[in-house]
Order: sequence, then structure tokens, then C-alpha cells
Amino acid sequence: MITEIAQIEIKPGTEKEFEAAVAKAEPLFLRAKGGLGIELHRSIEKPQRYRLIARWATLENHTVDFRGSEERTAALCGMSDVTVHSLPVEPTVVAALRTIAASGTPLSTDHAVEVMRDSYRGYVQDNTQRFRSLFAHLLEDSAPLVIHCTAGKDRTGFACALILHALGVPDDVISEDYLLTNRFYQRDPSASSDLPDHVRQAIGTVQTSFLAAAFEAIDADYGDLETYLDKGIGLGAAERSELETRYLES
Repeated sequence: MITEIAQIEIKPGTEKEFEAAVAKAEPLFLRAKGGLGIELHRSIEKPQRYRLIARWATLENHTVDFRGSEERTAALCGMSDVTVHSLPVEPTVVAALRTIAASGTPLSTDHAVEVMRDSYRGYVQDNTQRFRSLFAHLLEDSAPLVIHCTAGKDRTGFACALILHALGVPDDVISEDYLLTNRFYQRDPSASSDLPDHVRQAIGTVQTSFLAAAFEAIDADYGDLETYLDKGIGLGAAERSELETRYLES
């Protein structure tokens, strides 16, 4: 048996929602190949801190890592029994904001929002092949499959939105799922940054306009989402049907 332990910090006041979400996810975990069970333990000293314990019967676990090369080098996966599929989508946001600041322009929230939107456009314009590879892994039945980047909200958020769209999930449900970041995500308070706090706050959240920018880029380059899923991501009718068979409940 393999035991994984994850420490998670959430926003104060969202504890009940978080616990309910984990309880809702447990039956799905138990249906995953090798999933034996999960336990959630809440810290007494810090009530917004949880420890999630997952137990697996199999070593055939996989993770898709969207972090860029420097991000990944700084924090390599330390679990030898986990197969890591590195699909690097290089980060651009902080570098772009530093370039604006270096020009002598005071950074504003509007700058941060537009740079975030531009990064989402880049997922489509510059990184479609990475997301195409993600779906190849999904079609290989590599479940359980963990998808992550650094913050777990932008590159991962776009990837998850694509998966849900490919499975026929309604737009409003996809948007609601994407925006859950703003309820539960909490920046590491020990992380240092040379960016102003109001800028860090803007890039540390998600907005519907961020995700919309990616889909606007899809429309501009491919005409519509269905064509993008087919021609860009490689999901024809047969692949879509296979995904539904593997990942939707009857």
C-alpha cells in the first residue's frame, strides 16, 4: 500500500465548504484504479490547515506537470513510484509585469489583469501541443492522473476547462468549477515577491475574463471550440466517445 500526504491551506471561513467538497470527491477516488481511501484531518492550531491522506493499492500512478523548466527544476517530484509527464508551459506573467515596471510605468491592477489574459491567449497560440499531449494521456487510461502546475489555477484551470468541455459539461458548471479557486486558494504567506501587493492579489485569483481570453483566442485561430478540440487537440468523434466512456458516470 502507498500512502500520500498533502498539506492544504484554505481561506478562513471556507472550511465547511472544503470539507463538503472532499466528502463529495471520496466516492470518485474509491472508483479510481488502486484507490483505497482518503482521510481529511484538520489542524487544531491553524483551523484553515488540513492534512489529506490518500491510500493507494497500486504504484501505477501518473501526474501531468505543466510547470516550466525552471519551476520544475526548483521543485522536482520526490516520489519515485509516480510517473511524471512533463508538458512545460513556460510562465510569462511575472516577467511581463517586470518589463512594464522597468519602463517606469507604475504597475496597476489593470496591467495585471491584461497580462493574465494575454497568458491565457498564449495557452492556445503557443502551447496547444502540450494540451494535446494531455488528452493523449487521458485516452491511454492513465488514471488516476493528477494535473498540476505551480499555483494550480491557470495552466491547470485551462486544462480542466478543456476536459470538461470535451465531456459535454455545461458552460455554467465549468465556470463555477474554475472560480472555486477564489474560494479556496490561499497564497503562501512566506513567498516573497518584488511586485506590489495589489498586483500580486490580482494575479493570485482567477476571473472569468481570463478563461474567456483563451476561448476568444480559440475562436480567432480555429473558428470555434469544436474545431479546436478536433484539429488542435486531436479529439474526433471516436476520441470524444472514448473519453465519455472512461470519465463520465452512467
